[in-house]
Amino acid sequence: MAVGKSGVRGVDTSPDGGYGVQGTSEQGTGAYGETLATGRSGVEGVDASKLGGYGTYGSSTNGIGAYGQTLAANKSGVEGVDASKLGGYGTYGNSTNGIGAYGQTLAANKSGVKGVDTSPGGGYGVQGTSENGTGIHGRTSAAGKSGVEGVDTSSVGGYGTYGNSTNGIGAYGASSEGAGVQGQTSAAGKSGVEGVNTSPGGGYGVQGTSDNGTGVYGTTTTNNQSGVEGVDTSKEGGYGTYGNSTNGTGGYGQTAAAGKSGVEGVDTSPGGGYGVQGTSENGTGVYGQTSVAGKSGVEGVNTSSEGGMGVSGSSQGGGIGVQGSSVTGVGVSATSTSGPALQVEGVASFSRSGSALIAGTTANPESSVTVAGVPLSSSSLILATPQVYVPTVGVAAVVPDAQAGAFTIYLTGPVGVSVEIAWFVIG
Repeated sequence: MAVGKSGVRGVDTSPDGGYGVQGTSEQGTGAYGETLATGRSGVEGVDASKLGGYGTYGSSTNGIGAYGQTLAANKSGVEGVDASKLGGYGTYGNSTNGIGAYGQTLAANKSGVKGVDTSPGGGYGVQGTSENGTGIHGRTSAAGKSGVEGVDTSSVGGYGTYGNSTNGIGAYGASSEGAGVQGQTSAAGKSGVEGVNTSPGGGYGVQGTSDNGTGVYGTTTTNNQSGVEGVDTSKEGGYGTYGNSTNGTGGYGQTAAAGKSGVEGVDTSPGGGYGVQGTSENGTGVYGQTSVAGKSGVEGVNTSSEGGMGVSGSSQGGGIGVQGSSVTGVGVSATSTSGPALQVEGVASFSRSGSALIAGTTANPESSVTVAGVPLSSSSLILATPQVYVPTVGVAAVVPDAQAGAFTIYLTGPVGVSVEIAWFVIG
């Protein structure tokens, strides 16, 4: 009945090592231990070797090397505790061709293997390390469940799952039938998936790449919200959204809603800016095209009560502010229901206008001149006015030849001096 002593004790002193106590059974348990004392073990093994060995060791040819079972709530069938100063393993499993450690549960919402970290500085509840493969691998065959799931219940917010990589990808997801990575949140103003780049040289907070489809795709069912939204908060100004293409269109927008825009830009700056701005180093800044009759390739509307410009064009290098052209229709059309349809301030230039000289002399008076190389139609009207005063002489008629692209100006009589006639073609 001595404390700290054994009912049976066996000591092995053989040079090659043997068994201090050995139990053998052909049909039952080789060695069996039982205790009624709280905090004690039915069987206890202690390793006191200097190089380290096994406190308890189990081996099986075709079965389980070590087996533990408990009927007590919140207790362990097998428990290992590491009390070393440098840190070791509470339990350790090793397998040459199989699983080093295996856990299984039949209880709902419980874990086959569970790890808990209670260290003051914070550690890992479960840590997996692999030299050539995956550190932690999770798999499920249940619909709507996760191969690996992380849940953050902290009051200030943390990470449900966290991935970090020095030279590669912090978190990676792949799927052959569904979404590679999906994130969801029920918090207002937060993101289902958020990416942050803190590199000094700048990178991408979120990047999407597709071999045959869309790199990044966003959708929303809420009115006046965006499928994809980009916000620039830099002090010097940048781009809310940016698109770049080597051989195609940098930014593309499409809508199926009547009266809406494929691409819309809105300027709310106090000093006024541009809702949409287009810049080109070698081509057209803004280009619009339509195949619908009666519609415009580019349309501008001014809704201010004080009046403004629906479309404004300017040229700073001696070029054309606004140009209109048409192959078979009207190049530029001006319409107004209550004001001037066309207002010109400055010099107006027309390709079908000019002057012709009736070069009469005293010896050889002339009374007409023909102007060629002017596009005419059967409905063309030609105005002609002398640019000098000759008493009793004026323009009698202008006779067009639309087929030849020419017209002849006739005076009321021959003149013995040179008379310049200005002409203008309408229609």
